[in-house]
Amino acid sequence: MSESVNSESALGSPPVTSGRDSILAALLGAVFVVSLLSMPAVRYDGDVIAWEMEAESLVYRGTLEVRASVAESLPPSAPYFVFNPNSGKWYSKYGIANTWIYAIPIAAERLIFGGRPPDSPTSIFGKPTGPFEITRRVELFNGFNLLLTLLLATVLYKLANHFTPRRETAAVFVLTCLYSTYLWHYSRAQSSQIYQVLLFSAAFLYLVRCVEEAKNNAEVKPRTLLCCVLSLALLCAVKTVFLPCIAIFGVAIALADWDGTANPISHFTSNVRNNFSTYVRCGVVPLLILLAVLLWINNLKFGSPTNMGYERETNLFGGSLANSLPAYLFSPRFSIFIHFPMLAVALFGMRAFWKRHRFELVLAWALFLTMFFIYANYTYWSGEASYGTRYLLFGLPVVSLPALIVFDRLRTLEPSWLRIIGAASVIAVLLAGSAAQVMVNRLEFHAFFRLRHQFRLTDDRDPELWNYLRSTNTATFNREFIAYGNGGAEPLPMQRVKRVASAERYANLEAVVRAHLSSNHYFW
Repeated sequence: MSESVNSESALGSPPVTSGRDSILAALLGAVFVVSLLSMPAVRYDGDVIAWEMEAESLVYRGTLEVRASVAESLPPSAPYFVFNPNSGKWYSKYGIANTWIYAIPIAAERLIFGGRPPDSPTSIFGKPTGPFEITRRVELFNGFNLLLTLLLATVLYKLANHFTPRRETAAVFVLTCLYSTYLWHYSRAQSSQIYQVLLFSAAFLYLVRCVEEAKNNAEVKPRTLLCCVLSLALLCAVKTVFLPCIAIFGVAIALADWDGTANPISHFTSNVRNNFSTYVRCGVVPLLILLAVLLWINNLKFGSPTNMGYERETNLFGGSLANSLPAYLFSPRFSIFIHFPMLAVALFGMRAFWKRHRFELVLAWALFLTMFFIYANYTYWSGEASYGTRYLLFGLPVVSLPALIVFDRLRTLEPSWLRIIGAASVIAVLLAGSAAQVMVNRLEFHAFFRLRHQFRLTDDRDPELWNYLRSTNTATFNREFIAYGNGGAEPLPMQRVKRVASAERYANLEAVVRAHLSSNHYFW
């Protein structure tokens, strides 16, 4: 009994710190090895094309203008670039921070190889009919994503260590976030999801530290506030849709040391008045600079400060919560619980986390739900063509922090048979998540969508085929087709198409399917 009480008391205590953290070093070593061995063999095509080409222009030519030969080589339906009729130039429609971030590996390319970048769309992206293969940039982007993954592991570890004194628990939390969820897929892909998670987690980490400093010292340190604001500002420059989070961060910092007894409005105004200089220098000024930069970039690229590059999307918020919410919760292809099982584990620790870290839990969910309802009303709420609900990945590690309490309590849960059952259940859930991610990562990033397109070209009226393609989880799809490629039974789509296709058409389809079953591992 006393062991349990002491354990619960320790959960609410501040993390133990020292000059050298051997657990963090071991964690980063494990992340390095796993991420290195699971590097992809082909590049991820899609939105990233736009800011990659803009970053290339910035590094090699000192301009944001994208070469017309590249922009015009893609089909008109690909909404990656925006044409500015005033300047007659093409630009990426995405947030400028994507370009800044991707300028890092492109600058490394220029430093290593020198000279000029690849000079034709084919040499950049490969054959447009298949996976977008590339020569030297696969290695560059793989190395860059490995660095981002190591940074993310460090940030998540520091954040987890704030809520548990047990560094081993923090390390387990990081490993399960990275390798039992679809974060693994996006830590391999050349897309913005990996650094969206990194920037949001870093902003929340420094927000938590601001709260802690305000409680202990009655004031927020300028350096901590500046790090929080810069992380948030860069996140908003990646996707302007995150701008509403600025208001939540501002209110949270001003109410950081509120004890719940005083009038919150009076406390807010008093706090702002007492820390006015710090808030202005480290909070307001960086955000005003961000706003000025965004307006200037918009005017340069799109011809107007208020043009965000999405004017082509005439019905951006044409989605419906009635459609997206059930899918986000229960759909095999989009459920956040299926793709991020850590959140399911975290539900069992919510009550205890609420008692100990109420302010931080409210902040985490206020931020996540704000973005949740914005994305849920997108016309493209599913974020396709991509794996899982990529829009929501940014905040899932943060809202899953209560899983730390579950991990810690499993060590002392009594009676022992209950501890064994609890631990076995959690391990089974997380291992199932890891197994699913292994299957997803074995094939090219968009194999599901490329093959789905082939099946629908052959037969688009079969309800059973359509239901399979609409509702089957990507991991299940990959597992069935990998088994088929190894001599196993025909998956349902092959069976259904075989009924209506001629022998020649089916043979051609079979060849296309087998061509997409190559391993997407660089070293395998």
